[in-house]
Amino acid sequence: MDETKDIMDIAKPQWLEQMEGILETLNEGVLIAYADDHVLFVNSVFEEMTGISRGDILDRDAAQLYRSPEDYAVVQRLRQKTLRMGRGAGRLSLEAWLLYATLFLWQFPDFMAIAGMYREDYARAIATQTAR
Repeated sequence: MDETKDIMDIAKPQWLEQMEGILETLNEGVLIAYADDHVLFVNSVFEEMTGISRGDILDRDAAQLYRSPEDYAVVQRLRQKTLRMGRGAGRLSLEAWLLYATLFLWQFPDFMAIAGMYREDYARAIATQTAR
């Protein structure tokens, strides 16, 4: 186990050090790889699901996990699409702003309508709490 820990500590980003405990508690198998597909982290559930130990997969090429080059190519295309979608981070579209404004403005009349419908219930609850 100590040998595995030494391997896992190689060039581990700070965010992963902070998240490692949480990732270990998940009931799903987790594999995290660098952009060049070298495996950075796997949790214990991944080991149980695949039968591949951490020592055997860490800092190796994740492409070795795919059944065929075609499977790997599909994953690479999905990754590229995801990266392109994330490049607009920090900028929201008009639709996103309209959705935000609608939800923000709707909360006030919605709250007041619910409060009006249950005015008597709220009054009883407040009276009960203040009587104690």
